[in-house]
Amino acid sequence: MDFRSTWLGIAHVLAERIGDGCVVREVTRDGRALATIGVHHRDPVSFAHFVDSASAPLSVHGTLSGEVYRTGRPVLAPADDDAIQERSAGYFRSYVKATGAHSLIVVPIPSGG
Repeated sequence: MDFRSTWLGIAHVLAERIGDGCVVREVTRDGRALATIGVHHRDPVSFAHFVDSASAPLSVHGTLSGEVYRTGRPVLAPADDDAIQERSAGYFRSYVKATGAHSLIVVPIPSGG
């Protein structure tokens, strides 16, 4: 099974049905970072921005995505919330400024292994 294609497909479906964009990440083997494995956005210009800026791994400490990974609790919040902005990756802050995004959803997807 080609898991990369599966995650890209999931990012595509979520972006098209739930929101404008979706970034799917997985924990790295050493457990210290979250690596991007799927990205999609409905708008081609925003998609290019997502791919360029969301490709860098995120630390599991000090980031909102890392917090969701560590706690297993999802987050749904207004994108312009100051506390959310502080804990989000830099690319998300610039995305909100550029697009006026309204909300952010971060959801853990547990997997067996």
